[in-house]
Amino acid sequence: MITFSDKQRLFYNSSAEKYDSRGFGVYQRSNRNHFKKFEKIYSIVRKFKPQKILEVGAGTGIHAEWLIKKTKGKVYYWGVDISEKMLETAKKRTKNLLFSNKPIFKRADANNLPFTEGFFDMVFCSGVLHHMEHPQRVIKEMVRVLKKGGKLVVISSKFYCGDY
Repeated sequence: MITFSDKQRLFYNSSAEKYDSRGFGVYQRSNRNHFKKFEKIYSIVRKFKPQKILEVGAGTGIHAEWLIKKTKGKVYYWGVDISEKMLETAKKRTKNLLFSNKPIFKRADANNLPFTEGFFDMVFCSGVLHHMEHPQRVIKEMVRVLKKGGKLVVISSKFYCGDY
């Protein structure tokens, strides 16, 4: 039986190579205030100075590239995504960054993140939760890998509520 996560992985694997150029890319997203999302994430990074950052739903690495450049490589970035092909695109996008702290990408299902409890200073996702069958479970996982007192940033077009 094919799961919801499998369907998401298959879709994004099939669209990864052209994802940023077919109306979904960063420059085509201006009508959805994508640059405002970038700036909001960065404002939190500037204020709280997290060292280890996880992005859930790293996609083509747009946020990774942007964040590493904005911080001049002073953060350690991990990005997870369910799509192998999206991560391949992210690795290509970020391979020539001129900083020693290179982004680390891992294939992972957001329902079961492959990190120990309390590992990250900041965990964020942007435009991801509406792709999840159980968004509350994903948020709980994000909280699990976040250090006590760390920052959780969720940018979404839908509202989710639950006990975490």
